[in-house]
Amino acid sequence: MPLVSIIYVSYNNGDAIVRSLVSLEQQTFRDFEVVIVDDGSTDNTVGLIEKYQSLFPPFPVSLIKQQGHLGGQLSQSKALANCRGHFIHYAEAEILPPARIENFVEVKRASEGRFGGGVIKGRPPGMGARKEKKKRRITLPILK
Repeated sequence: MPLVSIIYVSYNNGDAIVRSLVSLEQQTFRDFEVVIVDDGSTDNTVGLIEKYQSLFPPFPVSLIKQQGHLGGQLSQSKALANCRGHFIHYAEAEILPPARIENFVEVKRASEGRFGGGVIKGRPPGMGARKEKKKRRITLPILK
């Protein structure tokens, strides 16, 4: 299971997504996966991403194809539901500097458990289990 899931949402933006994926090959931190949701593109976005996948990139790339243009929020929700990583990085179709994901992980580890720590799914390996909080049951009086 990867430590980081990198999410891309794409609508008619295949060239930029592929350039961004190529920049991920230079990352100093390597424990990540990529989840791409194509939001019903009408150009060659899906074909470009599938061609990139066929070149066996050094990290897993999942492509989720939606029928129709549903919008960014629904696409991000679908991507998030398909992530396996502990930390979630929302990426734009941009060239990422080689230490971007490494710096992201350092910041997230330092801020974990604090307000504003970002999107975190589950617990990373070796960090132990979270303590379960007791749920208080509130009983409301019956209205007459």
